[in-house]
Formats: sequence, C-alpha cells, structure tokens
Amino acid sequence: FPVALTAQFTGMASLTAVYWQSGVSEVFLTVWFCCGLIQIWLSLRYVRLFWRDANREANIRKWIRRWTALAVSAGDILGGGGAPISLITVATIVAVTFASWPVYSCWLPSLSAFTLCSLTPVIVAGAVQFGVSQTLIALIILVTTVFILYSGRKLNEMVVNSIITAAQNERLVERLRIEIARAEKARRQTEEESERRSKFFAAANHDIRQPLQAMGIYIDILGRRATPQTVPVVKQLALSISAISTLVEQVLTVTRMEFGQMELHPEHVSVRELLEELAEECRPIAEKKGLRLRVSAPPVTILTDVTMVKRALKNLVSNA
Repeated sequence: FPVALTAQFTGMASLTAVYWQSGVSEVFLTVWFCCGLIQIWLSLRYVRLFWRDANREANIRKWIRRWTALAVSAGDILGGGGAPISLITVATIVAVTFASWPVYSCWLPSLSAFTLCSLTPVIVAGAVQFGVSQTLIALIILVTTVFILYSGRKLNEMVVNSIITAAQNERLVERLRIEIARAEKARRQTEEESERRSKFFAAANHDIRQPLQAMGIYIDILGRRATPQTVPVVKQLALSISAISTLVEQVLTVTRMEFGQMELHPEHVSVRELLEELAEECRPIAEKKGLRLRVSAPPVTILTDVTMVKRALKNLVSNA
C-alpha cells in the first residue's frame, strides 16, 4: 500500500508540474492536486483505523465497502488528470496504475473500479480526437487495461488460495496440538495407573509371600512330628502349599514382565545338566502316572536366566 500511495502522489505531482504553465487551468490543477492529497490522507487514515479495530474480522464488510470507495476515488482522481491528453499524461497515468493495481487485487471489485476509473478517461480522450496516434494510444491503453484486470484476477486467486491454505494449516496445527494434549493426558493416566498397579503388586508380593512362608515352616514342623497316619495329609498340604507358591510366583512374574520390572540374571549353563535336574524333579510325578521321562540333550552351553528357562520348561513338562 505505501508503494501505491507513493506512486499516486508522485504521478499527481509530476502532472501538476508539467501542466502548470502549459495553458491548463491552474485552479483546476490545484483543486485536482488537493483532492489527490485528501484521498491519500484518507487512505493512510483507513490503514491506521483498520489495524486499530480489534473486531475488524467481524466488521470486514464495512472495511471492504470503505476500501472500494477509496479505490473508486483514487481512480476518479487519477483519471481526471488525463483530460489534457498527451504522451506524458498517458505514461504517467499508466505507470501509476501499474504501481497500484497489485494492492487493489486483494478485492476484485476495487481493482476493477480503480483501473477503469483511472484509464477509461484517457482511452475516451484519445479515441475522440480521431487521430491515428491518439487512437493507437487509446488501443494500447485498452490492451493494458485488459492485462491489468486479468493479472489482478490471477493475483487475487493466488492471495485467496494462500489465505485458505494458511487457515487450513492453522486448523491442522490446532488439531495436532489437541491430539498431542490428549495423547499426553492418556500417557500420564497410563503411567499413574501403572504406578498404582506396581505399588499394589509390590504390596501383594510382600503380603502373600509372608503367610506362605509361615505355612511352609509350619508344614515342615508337622512333617517332623508326623505319625504314620498323618504323613499323607502333611504331604498333601505340602504339595498344595507348593502349588500355591508356584501360582503366586507365576502371577507376580507375569506382572513384573508386563510393567517392565522383570530383572534377568543371565549366566552360562549346561543344557544337559539343566534338563537332568528338571527330570529329577518331575520323574516321580511321571512314575505315579505310569509314564517314563527320559532326557536327551546335546552337550552345549547357553547364556540365559536359569530360573526363567527352568520355570518355562517345568510348565511344559508338567503339562505333558
């Protein structure tokens, strides 16, 4: 906008200086130049008031009407200076129009009003003189007018598309910000829930193991004092306590694995020794069921957590 206003002021000052002593009415030139200054002052005031308006988006129609009125007045004033048709006049008015049309392209009605109001008087003045050169000038200005209107329309499309794209990007960024906030909230809730579960199972681990250990001690004492009649009962109790302990340990192990709190202690162990030890534990159970448990293992060593792999294999063998 400053470029357009500067071009308008420069053009009016140039035409006034050129025609001041050329036979053109000095009163007309003075009034015309003052009208141009008033229009420039109103344009500057428009810009200042526009940016001061906190509700300019809600009042956009009012500002558009004022903008269009300014464009019409600028075109009329600039076109009024083309009364004394000459090459200098045409060049000056066309130059000012070329410098001003990009700013008016943001609103096509203002561009059309400014361009037609500024160039039409020059076209008409050149055409009515019925001279070859004047008619040629009028034709050139007409082509220039069409070019300005076409170019302004294309520029307007680019501006509108850029505004729409920017608005869409802002909405996408806002949606992304909302989704990130939701994800962060869900993550915090999951972490809090995980921490609560971890504390619960830690307390459960302590509270459940303690009575199981006490029961194991009591059963051990009963086993030492058992009579032939109570030995089967004591053995059955010991098996039940062992099963409960194994089940509790498995539940706690799965819980620790789920929350990433499982501590592994890898070490080198012989596969054959591991399986033979496992077979010694499971062979009595197999014999009671009339089954035969055999071990066939290669003489290799693996790096693993002995407790975890032994527990997995024991579950597999027990199920078999």
